[in-house]
Order: sequence, then C-alpha cells, then structure tokens
Amino acid sequence: LDHGATTPSAVRVEYDGHDPASASASGRAQHPVDRVPASSVTAETFFANHVARRRPVVLTGDLRGTPWARARETWTDRRLADAAGDATVRVEVRAAAGDRYGVGSYETTTFREFMRRFVDGDDTRYLTASPAATDAHGRGVVASAPASRLLRDAEDEDGGGDGGDGDGDGGGVSKPPVRPSKLTGRLVPANVNVWMGRARDGASSGLHHDHHDNLYVLMRGKKKFELYAPSCVEDMYVAGTPTRVHANGRVNYAEAGETAEDGDDGSLVARVAAIATRDAEEELQLAEEAVERGDDGASERLRIAEERMETAMDEAIGGGGGGGGGGGGGD
Repeated sequence: LDHGATTPSAVRVEYDGHDPASASASGRAQHPVDRVPASSVTAETFFANHVARRRPVVLTGDLRGTPWARARETWTDRRLADAAGDATVRVEVRAAAGDRYGVGSYETTTFREFMRRFVDGDDTRYLTASPAATDAHGRGVVASAPASRLLRDAEDEDGGGDGGDGDGDGGGVSKPPVRPSKLTGRLVPANVNVWMGRARDGASSGLHHDHHDNLYVLMRGKKKFELYAPSCVEDMYVAGTPTRVHANGRVNYAEAGETAEDGDDGSLVARVAAIATRDAEEELQLAEEAVERGDDGASERLRIAEERMETAMDEAIGGGGGGGGGGGGGD
C-alpha cells in the first residue's frame, strides 16, 4: 500500500476472515491482537484458530519450547558473521536515520560487511527479504543466504528427534528447521528470510501487504505491527488498481491480472501438465520397447501407457491456459 497512489474503486471484496472493525461500533477503532502462550499451541489449534480464520496472534512465552529458543542463544553477531559472512546479500538503504525504508533503495554487499556496519551501530542499512533465487536445476528455493546458512534442511525438519527445539548446530549457530512442523503442521513455507537492522529512534518499512501468511520470530529487539483486514482495501491509497479480494484475503490487481485464491495464474497447472506429459512419454517409450522384446505383460503395459499419454495430452491442452501475470501490485 502506498499513501501516494490513487484511491481504488469497484473492488470485488469476498473476504470472509477475521475483521474486528466490521463488528465495531466505532468503525476503524484499534483492536488488540490475541496473545496465546506458544507452549499451548498445537499445529491443529494454530491452523483452526488463526490460519483458517485469518486471525492474527502473538505467541508469548519468550520462545521457550519452540525451535528458535536455542537459536536465540547462539545467534551472536560473531557467530552469524562466521556462519554466512561470505554470502552476497541485498540490503535496503536510507540516506539518514530519520528517513524510512521501503522506497526501493538497495545495495548489494556481503553479509560480513553488513554485520560489520551493524556491530558499529550503522542504522542506514536494513537486511530484508532476499530476491527470489533458484538452485542449479532452475528450481525456486525457499531460503536464500543468509537464511539458508542458518536453517536446517527440510529433510531434517525436527532436528533428528530433538523435540523440534533446534539443537542442530552448524558453524557455532543453532539451526531451526525450515518448516517448524510442530507448529505449522502440513503448511509449507513459500520463503524464509532474515530481517535485521538498527534504529535508535525507530524505523518504518512503510504500509504494505504480502501475498502469503507471515510467521515472524523476534530474535532480538522490538517490532511493532499495524495490521488492517484485507476488507479495508477500499479505505486505502494503494499502488495499483485492486480488482478483487479473495475470501482468504489475497488481493488481485488489474496491472498483474487475476489469479486463483492461492495465487496461481494458471502457470502452475500448465507446469504440472507438462511434467505429466513428459512422464507419460517416457513410460510409453519403455512400454513400446517391452513389446518389441516380447516381455510378459508388455501388451497390457502398452495399453495403460497409451491411455496415460492420452489423458496427459488432454490435460495439457485443456488445463494449460493462464490469465495474466502472477504477483505484483500493492507492495
């Protein structure tokens, strides 16, 4: 959201999640956010009471009993620099301490150099969300450096039986799991980042919205959030032209095109169909070779492979369309 942009109009608001303002006699009065002891929350209650209802919550208890308790003890300035110092990172920059972040000013540096400035008290640099990255095969990755150096691999989500408390030490730092399944259950992270910076007099990243739920773990310092329900979009000055607010709160913008509630613009369906077609082609070739060799059951295998190929082609032709570009707008 951008206070310098235009006022939206004719937005289709379908949001049906938590909205305290809608039940308030005073309209847009402030409302407290639920505070729940982290030790009392299970994956089931977290999803049912907060994720599914779109209801924000502060988990209290000083991180005790969570995967990040040990990490907070070991994530010292020196150990962080040692663990990820050579990583290239993008940081937000402001000219002076009184300026705000979130205006698109960045620089690229090493994490070690950023940590040097941080330790020296520099409050003009802010480590925020990393740009999207891919692995050697061109696939998107959940975490870029430095977060990728400070987390356990997805295969070791709960630390090999340590109760999810994150003793998986590496390079002197305890590594919490990429996906804390004891809290999030089957939910899968879209990305994981580290936010870090100094501000003697406070700093603001500006009013904006993300396209995914946030799980924010405060390791040091203080952080203040000012939250608005997605249904408030027509009361905001937004960057872009909002056209629809889905039931789960996702906002579509005219500039980026309409997406499904989960953000898919049709490209995901096309990718899945392409993979199914490729696999069907490989199986069809193997089945034909089996027939040529005279293998037992080869004819039946070929029949099944041909049916699979036909189904995959139908899916590719009928389900591969897309509408507009994904993401974009509102930040």
